[in-house]
Amino acid sequence: MFRTLMLGCALVVAIAVAGSASGGGAGWPQPDSRDKALLASVLHGMKTGLQTVRLERLEAQWHKGRPQGTLQLVTTTSDSRKDTARSTREDWDTLLIAHGYNERCVRAAVHCIAADIGPSGGGVAGRSGAKRPFWSARHLAQVIRRQFAAAGLRVTSIAFEHPNAFAPIVTVRSSHPRRAYKAERSTWVALLPALRHTEGWFVQMFDARGRVFYVGAGSGNTGEGWCAPYLGCAHL
Repeated sequence: MFRTLMLGCALVVAIAVAGSASGGGAGWPQPDSRDKALLASVLHGMKTGLQTVRLERLEAQWHKGRPQGTLQLVTTTSDSRKDTARSTREDWDTLLIAHGYNERCVRAAVHCIAADIGPSGGGVAGRSGAKRPFWSARHLAQVIRRQFAAAGLRVTSIAFEHPNAFAPIVTVRSSHPRRAYKAERSTWVALLPALRHTEGWFVQMFDARGRVFYVGAGSGNTGEGWCAPYLGCAHL
């Protein structure tokens, strides 16, 4: 079960940091109290299997080409990487947190995030690019269901991970994986105008026997995922 990260005792672990001084305007700083407060607000209400979420001083390997005064976000999980849907979900959660933080850091924090390091590796952190005003969850769910139905795909559930901008989690079941994968690609293209109002999106697809054959996720311009080898989508 995914755990809900709420303000309070859970965040004592969630936003633990190495040191507390901001480092001023010189060198590579440690996160300060405003940074930690923004991270707490981004985490508030999220449901995730991540074990820890913390801000740290940016590691030397990420310094080249990155402005001083930026941090890194590091997350860990106790779940097995063999659980494809869940492990991809936790990498996606890391993207959501980093991009959601960067969407607000200029106004609400001292430092932004230059890199995010999730359970399966790291990358350069960006912004979600979510456009305001955000859609309502009900409106977004209606649009998602309509677009998937137009492609002949049956949506079995829609949940929303992030309370800010409603990052949708869509579960689809199909008896025809190859056909469903192609339809899913065109469906998300059609959904782009709606997805501009979200922090990110996540879709998982199961066959008639309940076996996962595709997982895809994205936030901002960053995407990741997994698919069954026989689908031939090695670009993921």
